[in-house]
Amino acid sequence: MLIPDKKKMDVDDSTLELCLANALVATNLLSLMHTRNMKKKKKARRHWVKPWMARKSKNVFNNLLKEMCLEDQQAFYDYHRMHRKNFAEFLELVSPAQRLSITLRYLATGESRRSLEFQYRTSHCLISSIIPETCDAIFTSLKNDYLKLPTSSEEWQQVASVFSSVWNFPMCIGALDGKRVLIRKPSNSGSEYFDYKTHHSIIMLALVDANYKFLYVDIGAQGRASDAGVWDKCNLREYLEEKRLQECGREHHVDLRAFKELVGVIAMMLKMSGIT
Repeated sequence: MLIPDKKKMDVDDSTLELCLANALVATNLLSLMHTRNMKKKKKARRHWVKPWMARKSKNVFNNLLKEMCLEDQQAFYDYHRMHRKNFAEFLELVSPAQRLSITLRYLATGESRRSLEFQYRTSHCLISSIIPETCDAIFTSLKNDYLKLPTSSEEWQQVASVFSSVWNFPMCIGALDGKRVLIRKPSNSGSEYFDYKTHHSIIMLALVDANYKFLYVDIGAQGRASDAGVWDKCNLREYLEEKRLQECGREHHVDLRAFKELVGVIAMMLKMSGIT
């Protein structure tokens, strides 16, 4: 029977461990070299601008939309949700035309920026900045004419009169409600925007007249806030509670005790009427 030499076994084990260590180091070096080569390949670009995207004259705005504008106005309206005449009026306030077209198409359909990229031959990264910039320009240009509370006693009474004739709801100065708009969770926000429907959202509070036209909008309240909490912090509540309606006109005053009805969330109605 052969007896193993312990000393020889120890030497063999040490050599084996050294070989394994060298192999591991070599493997890591090869992996690192492969990763660096892949990064270099990714950075290498054939074109700064893709050839098909550089041909701007062939995009949907310069071809299809111009044809629809001349030959099929209904199709133009279906594409933008806006008539050609209104589009032309918009261009006097917001330009250039292609930026406006991109924004209207996005707002009308909710198409992805990738989809709009192929239609307009414009980078989706650029479209991501075009849409909010154009929306800001539209809001700045139109807010004083189309999004404002009545400024006189006669205007408030006109709102109440239309509610009475159209909806058979007397002494009402507006319909009030909130809408939760889903968003991505902002960084470092914790549960501030986490609502009761298990989504992250912000709240839009809007007051409209009998014809669904906006009179007042408050946007940005955190999704976790309750209806009463949003109402308590908006300046419309302060406007009504301070009875500024009675300051709108000298000859004809609106009695806030009579014109106190707002159709909407019960908590808001109770707050306005002084019950809570």
